Amino acid sequence: MAYNGVTEIMPALCNVDFASMELLHARLVRTTACANSGKCDCTICGDQDSYGKAHPEYRDENGYRRNK
Repeated sequence: MAYNGVTEIMPALCNVDFASMELLHARLVRTTACANSGKCDCTICGDQDSYGKAHPEYRDENGYRRNK
């Protein structure tokens, strides 16, 4: 997927989604990011929901916040 030369800033644009959900006491579970996989899949659940806890967050080699 082409992003007109802005791929280096895409983690900053995508990662803000996680922070936004945290402010709402929710949790974003994203196992892929569109900028490096061609699709963005995400689930939003409560910050205490077992689904969110079952998918721990990590930062991938490109700097994206993602979930396992």
